[in-house]
Amino acid sequence: MKSLLTIDELSQATGVSVRTLRYYVSSGVLDKPTGETRNARYGTHHLDQVRNIKKLQEEGLTLNRILEIKKESLRDKLNKKEIGEPITTIEIPTDKGISIVFMKELCGLKKEEMIEIAKDFAQYLEMRQKEKTGCQTKKA
Repeated sequence: MKSLLTIDELSQATGVSVRTLRYYVSSGVLDKPTGETRNARYGTHHLDQVRNIKKLQEEGLTLNRILEIKKESLRDKLNKKEIGEPITTIEIPTDKGISIVFMKELCGLKKEEMIEIAKDFAQYLEMRQKEKTGCQTKKA
């Protein structure tokens, strides 16, 4: 399976409709994808989140309760940092003077996913720079 999925691919993999996935993201129960619109991509952690949401709903939990649990879990992870348990940060340079910093325990991404996100972001920066300088080639 690809490490980054479109919303259609995530829908197929989980059996959850695209419309429902968008609702999950807008309500905060599912993390936002990397990128926007047609460039939006979902990682394996999104796949795990959707599967977990489905499981919790089958157990009778509402989306509001699932969101509360998610927030409590994040607070617990942040509190570990406060009591001295280190959080691993991984910094990946993407362009001159720009880096992406991942908090490994908080983002839940694998190293390969972090690298893929950084590459996607670097490509985005390159595209934006070309747009600004007017060097982008137009397709007929």
